[in-house]
Amino acid sequence: MAGKWPIKGVDPRPGQVEAFQKLTQLLIEHSKVVLSAPTGWGKTLTIIAALMATRMFPALWLVRSLSIGFRIAEDAAKAGLRTIIAAGRNRMCILAKRRDLADEVCRLKKLNCRFFRGLFENIVNPLDNRLTVDWMTIRRMGEDMGFCPYYAQDIFDCDIVVQNYNRRRGRIFRIFVVDEAHNLWLPKEVRIHVSVLDDVEVMLERYPFTEKYTLEKIRRIKRRALDYGGGVINSTFDEEDLNAMKAALIYSIENGAPEGLLVELKNFIRLARCKVIYLEGEYLKGIKHFNPFVPSPFIMASGTWINELNKLIGDVRVVEVPPVRRPAYVLDWVTSRYGEETIDEYGRLLFTLRKYFRKIVVFGADRILRYFKNRCDYYEPEKVEGLEGLILLRARGRFSEGVDIPCDCIVMLGCPFMPPEIIGRLESIYRKAGFSNPWMLAAEIPMLITTLQCIGRATRTPDAKPLILLADSRYKRYRNALSKYLYLEEVNGLDALNRIPSCMS
Repeated sequence: MAGKWPIKGVDPRPGQVEAFQKLTQLLIEHSKVVLSAPTGWGKTLTIIAALMATRMFPALWLVRSLSIGFRIAEDAAKAGLRTIIAAGRNRMCILAKRRDLADEVCRLKKLNCRFFRGLFENIVNPLDNRLTVDWMTIRRMGEDMGFCPYYAQDIFDCDIVVQNYNRRRGRIFRIFVVDEAHNLWLPKEVRIHVSVLDDVEVMLERYPFTEKYTLEKIRRIKRRALDYGGGVINSTFDEEDLNAMKAALIYSIENGAPEGLLVELKNFIRLARCKVIYLEGEYLKGIKHFNPFVPSPFIMASGTWINELNKLIGDVRVVEVPPVRRPAYVLDWVTSRYGEETIDEYGRLLFTLRKYFRKIVVFGADRILRYFKNRCDYYEPEKVEGLEGLILLRARGRFSEGVDIPCDCIVMLGCPFMPPEIIGRLESIYRKAGFSNPWMLAAEIPMLITTLQCIGRATRTPDAKPLILLADSRYKRYRNALSKYLYLEEVNGLDALNRIPSCMS
């Protein structure tokens, strides 16, 4: 037995003690651990209990969005633990007028910054008289007391630091906890409008050391945008290009270029860092392959963990709480497969569903959703709370995870695969990196995780029972991978929807 539940005053839910004891034993054995449990089950509190039992502090808790950090800090406070919710330079730098430029301003002016020098004076640890302090509080203190709030986050004594996946690690930690760890295996996307290229070209022309071949690559992308309007861009940027553009950005900041242009150049540099650049309509998209490296020991927590991920980590031990399985229907007469898209059938499907349901949430790729922008009630709205009708959302957009969207019906309007050319490029990258199944990494795992993330927006509570429609015949191939979360049943025609109980009621 690994010990008693250590959080006094908090009664564990059913199953939490057993999971806590398994986690504790595995941490004692120095194992790599995954905790797979449904959303709302209590993964955070269970992990905190295991950290307390093994005295694994300080701990770094990595999250996709800092908004999740307040929930983690709330649970940590129940256990009497001190937590810092730490942010990056773009939120913390006092000198930067535009948060988008904070990294560059900090690196350029740090040694002469009075707030940075203020770190070496006597500053008060806000955790001396409270259990939780967030980045907003530290920033206000920095402004009032004259110290750099960004670097101060690495000085204050605490038990847990919560921060974004990508922020630098400013101290030594005994363990790493990765929240919603399935995100580590998703390619990252950077998106800019093609019109930005004009301003980027002008700014690089003004920089006296820009090489001609760098400018020619940008002009080639512009010509491709005008002539073809889609596909993978072959003019990718090397380290010399990137270094020149970063130098041009610093030069432009020092010489007082308009801040709007500076932000556009910075966003373009982020895009140029990507190994794959793709043109889709009016947008350039940079696709960055995943980098799931996390130092050991670690605990990865997830509500949508698919078993195929276990093979990618190696020597991982999984503590699994069975999820609530829900019925889902595969519509086998439609597909979003490239070159075979059944757009008219998708239109008839959405028109039919409006007869039955008050609120329908539809996730899909841009190239499919654009056909229905003028026939829906909302397309990518700023907020989804309180909305009714037909709501279209991008499968990899800001609503694909972390938001509760209760509805009567949720539709995956096609398998959310990336374009074939992008999959091919990613597959090549993963093959060169030595992965044994690069196709699975490039195509299938991102599609399956994205599907489960989208469905999870409408099923965050056990009593949520929306009709789940997987509107692509290709989902039949992934019955085994999805069976952990869904009971799949095939529907072979629009008329057959009438036989689904949710539609008949």
